[in-house]
Amino acid sequence: MSLFFDEFYKLFIGTDTTIIHLLEIVFRTSFMYVYAILNVRLMNKRSMGLLSPFEIIIIIALGASVGDPMFYRNIPLIHGMFVISTIVLIERIITKISMKSGYFEKLLNGTPVLIIKDGHLEEFAMKKQNITKDELYSILRLRGVKHMSEIELAYLETSGSLSIIRKNSVDCEIIPNCLHRP
Repeated sequence: MSLFFDEFYKLFIGTDTTIIHLLEIVFRTSFMYVYAILNVRLMNKRSMGLLSPFEIIIIIALGASVGDPMFYRNIPLIHGMFVISTIVLIERIITKISMKSGYFEKLLNGTPVLIIKDGHLEEFAMKKQNITKDELYSILRLRGVKHMSEIELAYLETSGSLSIIRKNSVDCEIIPNCLHRP
């Protein structure tokens, strides 16, 4: 039984944990957190809204680069700082290039996909984007759409959100499971 408690203790406390080491972890975590926040503020505001696949990768890379220096003593803080700064610099360069080159922006972020036209589903596009009718209907209900005929165009944006351009007139093709009030 003593062996179990020894292993349990090592798992949670470790073999060389001291108050100084725990205080060092608090300092490293606080320092890297503040440094990461300052660098994220240097990124453009668009990066903070709906995320493209490129921006998701940035978040993963930043998370990985912040985490290790927080609690690994053998990784100096300056190494984590250089990684974070490099990620932010790359993001800034790629953003500038994509602003100047439409081709590069499309390559990086993709393009919106038309999935509803004149109230009719573009089923081939939906299949290609792996969106089911039920998922689409759910999004439409949440956006207050009662009838498919209300929609002139709907695009699945590169961020995964749905942009809806409504028509002025309304017919009577009801969205499934939508509460209909005459």
